Amino acid sequence: MTFEEWLSEAAKYAVSNNKDQRRGQAYFNYLDEHRKDITFNIVGTRLDPFYDNSRLNDFLEYVKKNW
Repeated sequence: MTFEEWLSEAAKYAVSNNKDQRRGQAYFNYLDEHRKDITFNIVGTRLDPFYDNSRLNDFLEYVKKNW
């Protein structure tokens, strides 16, 4: 799976789970299902969007660079 494919699927996942999760949570959780090696390095950092949606753009940039 390429980053672009993951991103497309992650967006669908975020929309389908919007009642249960905020966008940042959904993207983080979807990444964790596919690339735990990347989420491991993000947890608790300024890039972690789980509790703060405003970090989503920086998170996605990091994920793309490290895909």
